[in-house]
Amino acid sequence: MQSIYPSDDWLDTETRAILRKSPPAVETAVDAKGYSLLLVKAGRDESRAIQAVSEIQRYGATNSTNISIVIAQQLTLDAAMAGQFALSCCDCVSAFVPDEVVYDANAGYLYELSEAVTRSPEFEWITVRLISIPPNDRGRQFAWQFLGMAVGFATPSEIQVHRKKARLMMHWAPKCGVRLEVESE
Repeated sequence: MQSIYPSDDWLDTETRAILRKSPPAVETAVDAKGYSLLLVKAGRDESRAIQAVSEIQRYGATNSTNISIVIAQQLTLDAAMAGQFALSCCDCVSAFVPDEVVYDANAGYLYELSEAVTRSPEFEWITVRLISIPPNDRGRQFAWQFLGMAVGFATPSEIQVHRKKARLMMHWAPKCGVRLEVESE
């Protein structure tokens, strides 16, 4: 089974900037020593989401709280971003917060934070029209990373994804030779 967890080459400067756009900004500051990753809402592809969570947990400590949305703690910023990238590719809503927020917060606060993240424009559903995916290694990598299949995805095709995932797809499409259009971006 191919990994959903992105390799370092998927986490370029622009991808990192896209991933940091997770309000509310104060609670998801990026200057902490360690980070906790929250799985706010599971995506449509349950098996890939489970695989992503399992892979993310290898890079940090398991949840030391009784708060179910915390899937990993003590992650580096890179690991938290990679985890959020993997979860976004599975249509999950996620956020990373400094570990201190999780250690000092009660479950109610984290669920309120999760609700704020869920209402963010980043997680509104929008339409992506995939015009073509080249039948080469980069095209297959793109298809696997964002669609969960390396071959057999028919184009042209329209899919519904979160705005965050659409922005990631828009960024990576030209690098992989993929042609796509995104609604209202």
